[in-house]
Amino acid sequence: MKANTKITFEDGLELNKPTMTIENVIYNWLKNTVLIECIFKEENALYNHSRNFQFDTKGKELTSSDILSLINNHEILKNFK
Repeated sequence: MKANTKITFEDGLELNKPTMTIENVIYNWLKNTVLIECIFKEENALYNHSRNFQFDTKGKELTSSDILSLINNHEILKNFK
C-alpha cells in the first residue's frame, strides 16, 4: 500500500509518500486486543520504519476484512491505499 502524501507519526517521524507493508497481526486473547505491525519505507530510501498499532477487538474474532477495516478507519493508516 502507498500513501500519496507526507505522513507524520505520533513520535515525530515524517515520511514523504511512503509505502506500507503489514508485517504481523498479533492477537491477545486475554486483553481482547490486536496489534498490527507495519513496515513503512520512503521511495528510494535505505531504511525501513516499523510501527505498531493496537486496537480493541471488543471480544470479537477478527477476519482479514476486519483487520483491513481497522486500518482504513485509523487516522494515519487510512492514507494508504
